[in-house]
Amino acid sequence: VKSGQSQEIPVILSDLNSMNMSTASAAINQVIVTYSSGINIKVMAGSGISSKKGMQAVQSLSYKSRTWYNPSSSYEVYMLLGLMGMILQQVAFLAVSLSFSKERETGVWKNLIFSKIKSKELVFGKFAIYFIIFFLDAIVMLTLGIKLFKIPMLGSVNALLVLTAAFVGSVLMLGMFISSLLKSQVQAIQLSMMIAVPSYMLSGYTWPVFNMHIILQKLSAVLPLTHYLTSMKSIMYMGQGFSTTVLYDLKCLILIIVIFLPLNILLIERRIKNN
Repeated sequence: VKSGQSQEIPVILSDLNSMNMSTASAAINQVIVTYSSGINIKVMAGSGISSKKGMQAVQSLSYKSRTWYNPSSSYEVYMLLGLMGMILQQVAFLAVSLSFSKERETGVWKNLIFSKIKSKELVFGKFAIYFIIFFLDAIVMLTLGIKLFKIPMLGSVNALLVLTAAFVGSVLMLGMFISSLLKSQVQAIQLSMMIAVPSYMLSGYTWPVFNMHIILQKLSAVLPLTHYLTSMKSIMYMGQGFSTTVLYDLKCLILIIVIFLPLNILLIERRIKNN
């Protein structure tokens, strides 16, 4: 620097935690830019330029940032929505999976052969019961998050309720489909554990989807949790209602229900006939 040449400062960053790395990188950049400006002012002062004019020359352009949606950068506010969505998905998926697996293990499927219950009635009956339970569960979780943990609720309550209902329905339909392929409750528990963490990581809530491999991006697009968390943030933090983003995710969740509903009916009917 004293010889009048431009210099670079090498910085090594650990990416074991991307959020910590981003914070450290921003702080390092701010320190270096500020220190560099001070050096430039001293060089100008040595050339006969006043400190005031040197300051104006160095700071001819500056910026001032304002943080929206989470002004305090609270990690609690950021993580709670993701955790609530993942817990709701996990519990609903596990409950419906264990229900179907238990009935197969205890021989209930065989008794259905002699009953007048049709496969579509069985699917709609189970879906209705579990939907009521976990939709109410979701309302309780969201209420506690807003009232107890002070999560902001800036958008439309109706949009959030409709989105939550579609999410619960899509998770239940997906859980019915997968559980009907399993043979035991142990397999259902193991599979639910295998689905939990990957779906949370691929949902884009903790890691940007555009940084993932193209195959993982496609997989992320078919996960109910991805669409739920994206629009839930838009509604609760950004004050949206039935916006373009929310409607798109809502359509995706409804599409999952529409696709897996007839598949579940056909699969269960086949299982009953096989028994």
